[in-house]
Amino acid sequence: MAGLDSLLGASVDAVKRSGAIENSALMATVAMVNTDGTVDVSRAGDTYPSVRLLTGYLMPTVGDSVEIIKTAGGWVCVGRLQTVTPTPQWVSVTLASGYTNNGNSNGTVQYRRIVDHGSVFVEWCGGMSWTTSGTPANGGTFYTMPSGFRPLSRRSVAAAAGGVPVKVDFGTDGICSIVAPSGVTTWCSVNGVRYRID
Repeated sequence: MAGLDSLLGASVDAVKRSGAIENSALMATVAMVNTDGTVDVSRAGDTYPSVRLLTGYLMPTVGDSVEIIKTAGGWVCVGRLQTVTPTPQWVSVTLASGYTNNGNSNGTVQYRRIVDHGSVFVEWCGGMSWTTSGTPANGGTFYTMPSGFRPLSRRSVAAAAGGVPVKVDFGTDGICSIVAPSGVTTWCSVNGVRYRID
């Protein structure tokens, strides 16, 4: 009897995975990213193995909410569903003590949250000055990002400081800081700086 139960259970699972009793499109969660360009997804306790990806879904990640559709060739993952709302309008930054918007053509320091190729980024623009010669004020900390704009792990990007490259760190605690080499000028542009938060 146990063998019959196993056979029936396997048959039911096979029918579910075939899409014969499902709608043509399903919501699911990525359970595993495979090395062959497919993902295993789960939905309501069921697993759909080796679901093929469309070329636009470049960076599948375990936990992504996705939509899958049944095709003649099997299940295909259309891509990740957007779970973060973009904030396309620029948000002006209140800079930490010791920093000011430098007032040149770089403009006011601002940021916004965007979605690009299915990933969520924070993008920056503007320029700032600091009052201490050669070394940024407050150990380099110029702003603390609110939750929802912080990366899952530290992001370090390059920025320009009067023709000298500097590193700008964005921490999981929201702290944004400039790491400047010796001899750097007292201003920095963050135009074009961006980091991934998902």
